[in-house]
Amino acid sequence: MPDTLAYLQEVNASFLENLKDGDVETSRMLLWNVLEEIAPRVASAASDRHACEFIEVLVDHMSAQQLRFFLHKMEGYFSHLWTNRYSSHVLQRLLSKVGAIVGNEVKGEADDDDDPDRAADVPPMSSLIVTMCSEVQAEWLTLINDVSASHVMRAVFCALAGRAPVLEKRGKKGKHKALQFQSAQTTNAESVPREFEDTLSEMLELVLGSSDGRLVELMSDAHAGPVLSMAVRVAPTAVQSKVIFKLLKWNDPERSSQRFYDFAADSVGSHFLEAVCHSCDEDVWAAIFERCLQGRLLEFSEHPISNFVVQNFIQRTPTSDLNSRLTLNVPGARIVETLLKFPTDVSEPIWASDNQDAKLALFEKLQGQFGSLVLDRNGSFTVLKCFDVVSVAEKRKKKVKELFSDFMDDQAPKKKRKHDKKDGKKSKKKAKADE
Repeated sequence: MPDTLAYLQEVNASFLENLKDGDVETSRMLLWNVLEEIAPRVASAASDRHACEFIEVLVDHMSAQQLRFFLHKMEGYFSHLWTNRYSSHVLQRLLSKVGAIVGNEVKGEADDDDDPDRAADVPPMSSLIVTMCSEVQAEWLTLINDVSASHVMRAVFCALAGRAPVLEKRGKKGKHKALQFQSAQTTNAESVPREFEDTLSEMLELVLGSSDGRLVELMSDAHAGPVLSMAVRVAPTAVQSKVIFKLLKWNDPERSSQRFYDFAADSVGSHFLEAVCHSCDEDVWAAIFERCLQGRLLEFSEHPISNFVVQNFIQRTPTSDLNSRLTLNVPGARIVETLLKFPTDVSEPIWASDNQDAKLALFEKLQGQFGSLVLDRNGSFTVLKCFDVVSVAEKRKKKVKELFSDFMDDQAPKKKRKHDKKDGKKSKKKAKADE
């Protein structure tokens, strides 16, 4: 391995120098030479703490053919590569590039045919991904909560759904980058073959076939929980509904409501509910709100974790009718307690939204409470937002004092007392003069 490491270090420096000089052809040939050199020991090289850093740099610049060649040479080692701390990063980086390549294959567009002889016996990228998933099929239930493999599985889910994860560096000293999902609102899904949908469904069906107790454990697991959240975000609608209803035990109204409550208060499970909120269709959203949240918003808002679930449901209200029903569920009299209790409160998403009616409705619910709110560090934010909601015309008519009367009234006695003191001093002076 030391020889391979020294080789990769030397090649990496030459490769980056060629890129800097704009020598594309030399860089392309250099990449092919590296791939052929490390092909017999690709698994050990990708699993090495130091070598994997150089490989990740090279993966960033590989053509579609080179990526297919590289992934093809890994066959037979995927169980190890998924669970190894370093090779899992290499796989994540490679999988982040799969979407566009498979999309072109589905459309029948030509590959970047830079060296047909070297890639002659290499299958299409879509076949390679399905083969990789099949190779570790017997281990899916153990890989889902493995510290390294769970990250690869999330990247695989994105690839199978045609979504591109975003690579972000983690920590100031982090040498590797972690995958972060970008939602459907900000990215367009690439076309995927039917085999991808079947593979994704098969993987999730196997997980959902676990016992109910096991599923609850997975939902609270720091590694498996994010995998299931990713599945909800990227899976086709039919598969997505199966995942949601199975994990929430939807066929039992009482248990499903309690399970939502338990997940909302869990540091991992709450992220699953947030993913559900932003990914499900209107009917599923409404059904969950009616059964699990309606009439209980304050109860959820008073918890340091579940209040974030409420915020997400407020942020993403599918229709104006549902928005009205949600706003009516925000209690005016007791929500002040919540606003004073948590720096990030349930009202902030309403102020951040474009729904003026919802803002005014919340404003009306809070009238009479501004005196309490303005004296609190957290509540003062709400008072400022309420002031912003008031139209310029209302402000010009000097109705602000009337609107915020409870706050103004609290301040009035102080001014009066000062005035009384001045009158008292004058009366004393007058009394002395009379003497």
